[in-house]
Amino acid sequence: MRKWVELLSIIPELRYPELLGHGYRVAEYTKKVAQAMGVYSEELYYVAFLHDVGKIIIPEMILTKPRHLENEEIAIMKEHPVYSEKLIGRIDALRSYAQWARWHHEYVNGKGYPDGIPSLSLPLEVRILAVCNAYAALTEARPYRKAFTSKEAKNELKKDAGKKWDKEVVDVVAKVLKPIKFDTTEYEDIIRQEKRLYAPIMRLQAIYRIGEEIKSLSDVDNFFRRVLFIIKDVLRIEGKYFLLVPEGNALKVVAQVGANESVVGLKMPPDKGLSTYAYKHRVPVIVNDVTADDRFYPTPGEVVKSEIAIPVIFRNKVVGVIDIESIEKDSFTMYDRQFIEAVAGTIAPVLQAAEVMLRLKELAFTDSLTGAYTFAYLENEFDRLVSTAERDGRKFALVFVDLDSLKRVNDTMGHLYGDKLLQLLVEVFKKNLRKSDFITRYGGDEFIVILWGSEREEAISIIERIKKVFEEESLSRVGGDKDKPHSFSYGVAIFPDQGKKLTKLIKEADSEMYKFKALRKGLL
Repeated sequence: MRKWVELLSIIPELRYPELLGHGYRVAEYTKKVAQAMGVYSEELYYVAFLHDVGKIIIPEMILTKPRHLENEEIAIMKEHPVYSEKLIGRIDALRSYAQWARWHHEYVNGKGYPDGIPSLSLPLEVRILAVCNAYAALTEARPYRKAFTSKEAKNELKKDAGKKWDKEVVDVVAKVLKPIKFDTTEYEDIIRQEKRLYAPIMRLQAIYRIGEEIKSLSDVDNFFRRVLFIIKDVLRIEGKYFLLVPEGNALKVVAQVGANESVVGLKMPPDKGLSTYAYKHRVPVIVNDVTADDRFYPTPGEVVKSEIAIPVIFRNKVVGVIDIESIEKDSFTMYDRQFIEAVAGTIAPVLQAAEVMLRLKELAFTDSLTGAYTFAYLENEFDRLVSTAERDGRKFALVFVDLDSLKRVNDTMGHLYGDKLLQLLVEVFKKNLRKSDFITRYGGDEFIVILWGSEREEAISIIERIKKVFEEESLSRVGGDKDKPHSFSYGVAIFPDQGKKLTKLIKEADSEMYKFKALRKGLL
């Protein structure tokens, strides 16, 4: 019977060969711990072998996803113990014990699944199975993390002893278990065949997922990033994934996965690169050894050995390019090209619509007088700034800028003169800010500048440098008293040190700006 149980447990594991032998490992761990605790039986051994057989119902795109699951995907994954129970229950000798598999994700605190039963009220065999499954999972690599060492895994179990796991069982696991290997040799031919047969299904699932994303489309920028994630889920190629769109005579990056967020917004040189070639010639390009192709445009410091670039065409117009750079040679096949072309065809109408939406967005988010972003743009971008900063452990500076004495200028020199001064201020900031920074008009003569990744000292240094340039430019370009050039006052607030909400940061920077003004007037 053992051989049949092993074969049955292998079926769902073949879909993700890196986990091949998980059922075997859980069974062996469970056997060792159960023997130490005096409750071992063959039935427990076989149920442990088959505890995850219900994963045969889980879609490939969820089972092998290389990042954390969405809520809907988690709900699907949580169904697998129910189906494990149903399948094991079809085996006469194990029918009475099938519920053990159903409960292998229940916790001591009652917050497990599928039933939410406090596991201390369940048989000891179930509690042993639950902890041994957790130990096995921790010591195995997952698409979204590396494997824990045995010591690290045991420490993780100890952290949750009494919350998730039976403390007594955790103590025994810590004493008697160490990771074991599973010989995959006899299954290698099956794995190769399975991958070949399952690839078209995976790709159909990807197209379906993209279609579902389009149905609920609300954030275009995030949609394109999710599309790149889906492509990476399917191809499983290590490297950088980009979506580029035409801007003028060049291509601009609008989404990325695997690269630095700062590349979004960057333009490719108009006459260089495989993506540019694919765009201009309207043809797919696959180069599996970039060192042998003169069209390849290397990025300093980046390791790229093969690249694929697929044009996105809508109504006979190239509206974008999907570009993937791999760190390995010979990464791309004809089937990869066909899949990416299918994705390109699916997203082409969205990309075309996004171009129109972008123009409307630019109108709504650009101040008509100065060319600075509007405050609405900052409100729209702020959540993205915060999430990126928290994810990367970065800070940013919010600088409140007030053009000095604009009312007096308007009253004495006229509003046209004042308008030119506001325009010059924004022009100077735009020329001297980094690509990751931007300026918005808060209202009237007040502006807010975002300096990405800047601490207070760096922010002050940047603003002081720009202030000096503005003062010099104001004399030469709009006139005025040479002894009293036009200038501005400012205050700085740092995220997250002085606040995490936009209103709080503005209040802090505004308050500092008034202190700055008072100091200059000799009031403090």
